[in-house]
Amino acid sequence: MDLHRKLVSALEAFDRWEKPWEFYESVSSATSLDVDDREKLKRVWEVATESGGWLASTDFVDGCSLVDDRLASGFPWLSAKARRQLVNGASYQWL
Repeated sequence: MDLHRKLVSALEAFDRWEKPWEFYESVSSATSLDVDDREKLKRVWEVATESGGWLASTDFVDGCSLVDDRLASGFPWLSAKARRQLVNGASYQWL
């Protein structure tokens, strides 16, 4: 986790859920992130927003659970809160 600490912290820090469409842009523009962190964020976000997971789900809750599982298995260094933030941000792409 130390290796990804800055990215996890940036994901966890987002708190403007009144504007969920700003999630990705806000996190990716965090001044604490370097080029490698932004590339990791891009890969994580691609998994979180992948259409196959959301469209194959039976309902919204199932979609959130599926994406959380994919993030946990693909990026085990993400904290539970960071995954929740990603799932929440991605879910607004599919509402």
